[in-house]
Parts: sequence; structure tokens; C-alpha cells
Amino acid sequence: MTTTVGIKTPEGIILATDRRATMGYYVADKDVVKIEPLDDDSAITIAGSVAQAQAYAHLLRLNLELFRTRRGWPLSPAELAKLASYSIQRSGGVYGQFILATRGADGTHLWDVGGDGSLITKKDFTVTGSGTGPAVGVLESAEWSKIKGLKDATELAKRAVRASTQRDVASGNGFVVYTLPNSGPSKLQTFTFSTEVTEDTEVAK
Repeated sequence: MTTTVGIKTPEGIILATDRRATMGYYVADKDVVKIEPLDDDSAITIAGSVAQAQAYAHLLRLNLELFRTRRGWPLSPAELAKLASYSIQRSGGVYGQFILATRGADGTHLWDVGGDGSLITKKDFTVTGSGTGPAVGVLESAEWSKIKGLKDATELAKRAVRASTQRDVASGNGFVVYTLPNSGPSKLQTFTFSTEVTEDTEVAK
């Protein structure tokens, strides 16, 4: 599947994912963006069936625009989260896991949305995908007293995703990082792992 990470800080939210897409044991693509911005104040990560996840993100994006046009103001973070959950429940479930980041008048919110339509609010972090184990290990052992803002959270998210790529065959090839501050523009960045080959300093005997 993949590795997706969401971290909430006093300054806002960081979403991070790897960039690999697989078909069984075959690496089908090494440059995939698994974070879908929904509007200026929200985004969702993708893990699972690509077709279902993309259709789901498109559905949420259309509904956000529809509600904004019809009533004159956007959905609140809680309304968007409930829509995200109910849309899956109504469809009978999807093969996927999602992390939803939202922003409203009361700040940013982090949500875990399950493939069965379950909805859980996260106060610190969440991880989904096949690389969850290694990534959670990094996050659980982090010194959270030192994670003061978005810059610290970004570096922690990178370490978590990188750890998953060392043990999970469905994760790799780089990072995608989405930043949603409490105020100001959101930002989507991509990073590629170095392919440099270096000689071992010690020769095995």
C-alpha cells in the first residue's frame, strides 16, 4: 500500500507520504503524489486502492464546492469530517485508509478516516498504510516536548516515512509533504531519495 503520516502541532498540521505505487511486488510508479488538496483549507492522504481513493477525493472536492456555492460559505471542519465519513459509509466501504487535515475559525484539525467510514479525531499524530509499524515506532519514540512547530514536525514526519521505506516494500522513492498552518497559505512539497552509490568503508572478512 503506502505510508502516510499526519502530525498536529500548535502551529498547524503536517501530512507526509512516500511516493511509490505498487502492483503486487512490482513498482508501478516512483513519482506518485498521495496527498489530495481539497480546497485552500483541507487535504486528504491516500492509502489503498488508487482508483477508489482518487474518486473519493474528487467526490469530497465537488461537495465542498457545491456547499460553498449553494449556501454562500464553506463547510466547517466538523462538517467536512462528517461528510468524509458518511460518504464511505453510504458506499458500503472502500479499500483504503485516509488522513484528513482541515482548517477553520477555531484552528486546524486532524482526523483518521477508515475504509469502513469510521472517524477519529487525532490530537497528536496518526499513521496509515502498510508501512505503519516502522513509522509509528519513530513517532512514539520522538521527544514531543521538542516538537514546537511545523518545521520540527516536518523533519519528524520525514524520519517516520523514511523508516517505513527501509522495511516496507510498498513504500519508497521519496516524500510528499503538505503543510497546513493555522493561518496563511498551505504548501505541497516533493522530495526524492538520493540514488548515489557509496563504497563501504569496512570490508567484510
